[in-house]
Amino acid sequence: MKEPIIISGLSGSGTRVVVRILEEVKFSFGYDVNISKDDLSFTLLFKLPKHYFKYFEQQSDYVKKIMSIHNKLLLNKRLNLSDLYQILKLSLLHIIQFRRYKPTWIFSRVKNIFFNRISPIDPIWGWKEPHSVPFLPDIKLFYPNSKFILIIRNGLDMVYSKNDQQFYNYAHYFGLDSRDESPRNRFELWYRFNKYAIEKGKELFKENFLIIYYENIANLNYKTLKKTIEFIGGLDTDEAIKTLKKEISNPGTINRYKDYDQNWISSEILSKLEEIGYSNLSD
Repeated sequence: MKEPIIISGLSGSGTRVVVRILEEVKFSFGYDVNISKDDLSFTLLFKLPKHYFKYFEQQSDYVKKIMSIHNKLLLNKRLNLSDLYQILKLSLLHIIQFRRYKPTWIFSRVKNIFFNRISPIDPIWGWKEPHSVPFLPDIKLFYPNSKFILIIRNGLDMVYSKNDQQFYNYAHYFGLDSRDESPRNRFELWYRFNKYAIEKGKELFKENFLIIYYENIANLNYKTLKKTIEFIGGLDTDEAIKTLKKEISNPGTINRYKDYDQNWISSEILSKLEEIGYSNLSD
């Protein structure tokens, strides 16, 4: 079986538009996913920002151990007692420390681990989860031949996204104060997060790294669709594009920042926007 494809980006970046492409190749997203196809087993094991902060960029044996458990869960491999202990510990940390999920949510994840795991049916597999980016060095270490797709949406629009969990979860990872909820500070997280993801993607994954700009997918840019389909593999490109053009539509929220005060958008902001790739999206 091939190594996985990981799809990630800041929450609200539009990762769901790529799901439609992945569904065309019968991509195995995992045994426990939500309506957006986010891998909830990864969420359970890794969405604990305070717990993992000390391991950020360390490529530690501990994170490697948790990565191994996640691999066993997705590929339906046998768990040992040490694995079960770690799953129980991380589940309790969600209740005691993170407190973003109700105990019923935790119980559902654990129940699915014991009763609903299945092996991937198709050779193209992996996971989609916004919180994968801080673990890119660990993912690459565990899966040397894996692929990474980064979804990026215009930072000016992202500032006004209601899906802003990662701002509060990971601001301190990138040297920012989450108590400052100003558009400028939210944009700065968008910039630092994506700059980090791009640098790590190029450094670690090389030709197995793809950046997709949400606006290009939403506007059905042929070059972007073709590049994405060929990167994933397993489809007739022209036929797939014909199908996708019938099913993907622009949600109408592109350039929503224009509905808000723009006085905070300085030349420095525009320069950072361009650095991330927002100068010529048709490319």
